[in-house]
Amino acid sequence: MTPIFTFKLYNVSVDGKVALPEGGIALIEERAFQLLERKIYQEKSLQVKGYRDSYVKRRIGVRMRAHGVSSYVEYVRILNSSPEEYDLLLGNLTINVTQFFRDESTFEALKKDVLPQLISTKRERGQRMIKAWCAGCATGEEPYSVAMLFRLVLGPEISSWMVKVYGTDIDQMSLQKAREGKYERIASFEGRELKEYFDFNGQCKLKTMVKQMVRFKHYDLTSGHWSNHFDLIVCRNVLIYFSPSLQEELLHTFYHCLNKDGYLVLGKTETLLGESRKMFNPVNIRECIHQKLAEAKV
Repeated sequence: MTPIFTFKLYNVSVDGKVALPEGGIALIEERAFQLLERKIYQEKSLQVKGYRDSYVKRRIGVRMRAHGVSSYVEYVRILNSSPEEYDLLLGNLTINVTQFFRDESTFEALKKDVLPQLISTKRERGQRMIKAWCAGCATGEEPYSVAMLFRLVLGPEISSWMVKVYGTDIDQMSLQKAREGKYERIASFEGRELKEYFDFNGQCKLKTMVKQMVRFKHYDLTSGHWSNHFDLIVCRNVLIYFSPSLQEELLHTFYHCLNKDGYLVLGKTETLLGESRKMFNPVNIRECIHQKLAEAKV
């Protein structure tokens, strides 16, 4: 049986009486929160220490209120007695606000400038393979949008190219929905020739031509290096939930995961930090699109 507590929360006197430690309830709650962080890592391999404390506590608070408890000590007991609660907690810790072609101006910049240049460079090198990675992909709208964008830019040439888009997330339930490629509704396709990529029959279901371009994988960004040789990495509105030191570490990881001259797309409220400023060249400041610098010393 998994112990409820793996380090001392209370002081016990020689006569068996329980006494609060110096610092009282506040210290007990802080110790319980640290234990909670450890348990999440042990059970789900999610290293929440890299997230901002205020964000983690706010998201855990949502689940605590759902159970009608007000302390981390009580919530730890709930996790011990109901392991299925971990999945609900992870669903709250991950941000799944997404839609197809979210932030349209970013995708327009990719369509008009970045992808044509990327494809041209590949042609010059005699290469016909492109790999893209959408980190923190939630229910899959973003990687599918990137796949559709490549089809639009390449046009009839798509059949002579191998384009693979990888979507990763820590939320297994979101990934399952992403793999199904079925959505209740989608934003307007006004101005885009995208309806050919969907079947509309009560739901919006992606056609095989798009689904076969995308692969989904469970992956925690805080766990370290994953894969290499990407030409495009899209990681938008994810870094803002991490501490500055982890943000910089992840930017280093992205640098090493990218091919020469590869592109990195961040969210509009995110920026390069520390030494990472020397690793990328801004291509479109407004849309937070950066290109890997080959001569960077890291």
